[in-house]
Amino acid sequence: MPSRSRSPRGNPLVGHGVGNDIPMDAQLGQFLKKQFLLNKLPANTIQEIALLAQQGGAHHMRGLSKLGNNGNACKNISRDLMRASMHNVSVPKPYMVTIPITLPKTKVVALVEHPVLLPSEVLAWMLLNGKFSLKEIVNMQEAQPVMYTRFQDKCNKFHLPETKTIPIGLHGDGVPFQKSTHKQSTIEVLSWNLLFETKSKRVLFSCLPKDMYCKCGCSGRHTLDALLEVLVWDLNMLLGGIIATVRHYGHAWLPTDAERQQHAGKPLEFHAILMVARGDWPWYWQIFNFPAHNAQMMCWRCKATSNGDCAYFNSGENAPWREQRYKVGEFLNDLIKQGVQPCKLFSLPTFTVDDVAMGTLHVMDLGVTAYCLGNVLYEALDYSGLMHNTREGRCCLLWDKLRIYYHVNKIPNQLQGLTINMIKAKNKPPKLRGKGKINRYLVRFALELAWDMHNLHNCWHTQMVLKVMNNLSQLYSIMRMNWCPDLASKHSMDLMDALVDLAKESEQMGWCTWSVKPKYHLMEEMYQYQSYEMGNPDTYNEYLDEDFVGQVAKVALRRGGWGTHKAHALGVMSRYRALLNMWEI
Repeated sequence: MPSRSRSPRGNPLVGHGVGNDIPMDAQLGQFLKKQFLLNKLPANTIQEIALLAQQGGAHHMRGLSKLGNNGNACKNISRDLMRASMHNVSVPKPYMVTIPITLPKTKVVALVEHPVLLPSEVLAWMLLNGKFSLKEIVNMQEAQPVMYTRFQDKCNKFHLPETKTIPIGLHGDGVPFQKSTHKQSTIEVLSWNLLFETKSKRVLFSCLPKDMYCKCGCSGRHTLDALLEVLVWDLNMLLGGIIATVRHYGHAWLPTDAERQQHAGKPLEFHAILMVARGDWPWYWQIFNFPAHNAQMMCWRCKATSNGDCAYFNSGENAPWREQRYKVGEFLNDLIKQGVQPCKLFSLPTFTVDDVAMGTLHVMDLGVTAYCLGNVLYEALDYSGLMHNTREGRCCLLWDKLRIYYHVNKIPNQLQGLTINMIKAKNKPPKLRGKGKINRYLVRFALELAWDMHNLHNCWHTQMVLKVMNNLSQLYSIMRMNWCPDLASKHSMDLMDALVDLAKESEQMGWCTWSVKPKYHLMEEMYQYQSYEMGNPDTYNEYLDEDFVGQVAKVALRRGGWGTHKAHALGVMSRYRALLNMWEI
């Protein structure tokens, strides 16, 4: 369900990257260009607004009002507005790479040219234009001390100067888009960010609709490999600190690379290393060839299995899987023995399996927390004292109770309604269907419900449910306020113990609640092992990753027919470069 959002009062241009020292009509022009680039307003509407504004005395709107021959040539307005938006854009031009895709009309696999933005060129542009300074790298020491120590170790290992080496993180994910002009699809986005700024902007590397991935039987691997080959080439260039003298496949520069050829072989003023990769489990399965959640051996950090003596749901300090940790390189060797080709990113000397991170958004907010909330709310319908003859009626009473909780505690991210199907879908275990932040803000409410049920019934079951919600609430408090990996490890272990006990009871009684899920194991890995290596998982700011992917999906929205892939892909990249130049995405 959508979260409740409030529009700020006052000047609508505030917060859109326009300065107060710029005339208001010029600010309006920038604002309108942004709405066009994000596909929020069509070009024809923007031209009409600009014409009315100019007639009202806004002299800086003259350029936009003259689009399409003053609006008389409607078919040219979008083209003219795109040209106006690209005026004075200094963001580096995209690097063209040949990749195999499935053509949307014929469903035939073909080689096409696809644009990507090289991190080395964008980093140089950001430094040149003052978007960040190398002096800010030391900020990471205070904000993320554990990650900074990891960064120092990598710098020492590869003889890189800390003050001139930029730590970056990689993120990949897909988001639904294209609901009207084409069938429902998903756009896959690969982006990166500066790790020393906890809230730094995400920067696009590439984006491509998932239904265009190669379908020769490789599950899209050929398309991904072609893109990752360029990324690895560029990251190796950043590691060495010298601009490449040839293209990524070893051939000479193309005529379109004339500017790159001028700088070939010259040293960069900085280095950069890939420190961490973020994403959800399906993305890791797709890009890294990691096992899926339903595989027999489903973890890439240990040899936990879906059943047997080394099963992931064996909890406690003496669980067998704790003694079956993968050694350096062992997991990738096992993949090769199974006939699976490891991801090209692992060919980077600085990047290992241990750098693939698990974060709170996908592991907790949309995983463990969603399951716990679903089970507590489902039981609250019958056992929390709600007085109504039907379950639907009790769900309405529970919603009324939740609305009061929202109002009293001034919760910013709220559900817009509550139905039984949101708590438990048909023939599936309970799991709250809500967005990540919404689920996070419901933990305390579910803890109150657990107390209500325990005060009413005071039995072993309600005591275990209370133990689950209390430990879950403590984990969020530790991440938010006083991070301590030892405490986080203890509470996650206690939480897993209680969840396993409830699952055993549920299986014995034939209930449909409290089943153990593979993401519970990722929770243990994240808090009990990874947090000692990478620090507080909540500092990864995965919500910024998700917001960025959503913005790219808006930029990539098609208007009209398909046309050629190269033309549309370059159009998307041009829109993005214009927004990045305005520092608006």
